Amino acid sequence: MALTIRKNKFFLIAFLVISFSSHALLESEDSRKTVTWKMIKTDALDVLDTMVKASYLQFSTKESFYTASVSALALSHGFDYDEHYRRVISRQKPGGWIDSFNAIGTITTFPFIPGYLYYLSHKRQDEKLYQFTKELTALTYLTLGESAIFSFVDIHERPRTDDLNNFETDFRGDSSFVSGHIIPLTSLTLKTWQYYGPLYGAAPLVFTLIQSYQRVQDEKHWMSDVIGSYVFVAMGDIGVRKANRRKHQKISEGENNDDSAFMILPSSQGIYSQYTLSF
Repeated sequence: MALTIRKNKFFLIAFLVISFSSHALLESEDSRKTVTWKMIKTDALDVLDTMVKASYLQFSTKESFYTASVSALALSHGFDYDEHYRRVISRQKPGGWIDSFNAIGTITTFPFIPGYLYYLSHKRQDEKLYQFTKELTALTYLTLGESAIFSFVDIHERPRTDDLNNFETDFRGDSSFVSGHIIPLTSLTLKTWQYYGPLYGAAPLVFTLIQSYQRVQDEKHWMSDVIGSYVFVAMGDIGVRKANRRKHQKISEGENNDDSAFMILPSSQGIYSQYTLSF
């Protein structure tokens, strides 16, 4: 037990260091901007508004249809071969360090990483990081909420129902579909990839894949639950990007319709600059 606790602490520290170090090293000492509670409240309400709009906008585009079609095929495969993946993966015993990723999944459900990056975005006056943080927060908690609600639909129970912690029982129903543990890291991977490219997205991607393996190996989830988490994040991201893009366009039309406007807008590849001239 003591060894497991020490391993969990080690992986927690390692994960936080990897997540924060690259941004912390780039912080400029000359850039100072105080983060006030009023700013936090305003941005929190903005994120909540994005989540509400994204909850239905995620189903309103052609991209939604294409994503849902591919997702249906992937989920069909997952449901058909759930028992096969369970037998193959659960027999493997990779060691205690894999089990430690369970703690990372629990910790990342709290807004530690988005909160720190939000703070840095103001300290550095980094508009790109600021938009990244808000989209990451909206996507993470939209999909976590959806996964908790969906778990009350009777799809299937966990492969094993013993040795569950409070996060696996108190905040969701009896169905294991989908895996809430995987959603925060999947969201971080997707948004990092979009905003900063595959090089920066590789680190959270590795964590996501290892944790996905751990959830199946530990028999806490089926393979279809893992695939479902990826689907929820992919669909939620469509809504978050569309909701955020609409806000930027509305601001441009309402406040800058006299001459011209320079905007930073989210896109499927990250964010891009747009210069508009009104006649």
